[in-house]
Amino acid sequence: MRKIRSRSGRTTVAALAAASAVAFGVFGGAPPARAEVPCPQYSHLPAIDHWETTYEQKAVTLCQAYDATGNVLVHVQIVDFEAGGKMRVMSEPWEPAYNGTRFASRTADQWFPWVQRNVGTPAPGTLFSVTNGSFHSRTPPNVAPQATMMQFPEKKWNGLTSLGDDDTCYTYEGASAKRYFGLSDPRSTGRQFAYIDTFDEPCETDERVVNEELSSYRGQPVRLFDATVGLHPLYGDPDFRYRRTFVGTLSTDRLWHGTQDRAYLLTSEIGLTAPEARDILAQDFGTMYNLQLAGGYDTQYEAITGGLPSSDPAGPREIPEVLVIYNAP
Repeated sequence: MRKIRSRSGRTTVAALAAASAVAFGVFGGAPPARAEVPCPQYSHLPAIDHWETTYEQKAVTLCQAYDATGNVLVHVQIVDFEAGGKMRVMSEPWEPAYNGTRFASRTADQWFPWVQRNVGTPAPGTLFSVTNGSFHSRTPPNVAPQATMMQFPEKKWNGLTSLGDDDTCYTYEGASAKRYFGLSDPRSTGRQFAYIDTFDEPCETDERVVNEELSSYRGQPVRLFDATVGLHPLYGDPDFRYRRTFVGTLSTDRLWHGTQDRAYLLTSEIGLTAPEARDILAQDFGTMYNLQLAGGYDTQYEAITGGLPSSDPAGPREIPEVLVIYNAP
């Protein structure tokens, strides 16, 4: 099995530390320093022999699961919002097509420099990684190869992107299988928050999500800034195995069941069932809420430490949306 790929010439940890000395700008002062989030040592999943901490700095931790012979099986990126880590949802819309919008698609290692060049908030020097995002449909044959229509509606509170209505119904145990992963404003002088919630109806669009407060934290409203849509963590054939991308959230005080101040982003190099992927996050890392994003050949990420490329035998799979992780300044 292939080990994690390392890329020469990518930003080093030392360079990242130097870049993080740049003024915090619109974010204001950095949150108080706190201990880094530790990786677990062992896993409930028999295939995993142990976990190792590959990166642990500036509110971001990268954990990797190994088998007994030293092969990497699973990667989990942890973002500690309380310590100043940030996340964004990124896409590049093209001209309207069909009932929504077409999006430029790239591989994760192409998205990384694109985000650095085109996204100014948070500071480009704090960029840690980009990972494949929402579920989406493949490019139709009569559409330009770089244009992809997303399967679910996406909305950004800052008005950057809006997709057409989606009438696709997904159900799990008689209820809507759709869930959304929302993020509060990354420009806030305080901590950012993540939020996972359900849709009331299987065919519901994103208007309700966009036009209401996500929740409140200690009496202060928290509104959606970026969002992407996925599915119930157990949706699909429970015995089907393929590479997975899951996101989970956790509240550090374990008492708050609204906004969450830590996010966990799982990508796997091996085939996992949906229950196995969910249980890695819930049991090994203690996440409280989880959802599944695009998997299979779409599963990929690129980070300052290296990356996990698409495993599509026909060539690297291009993706139209990424979840972006930033170190604390």
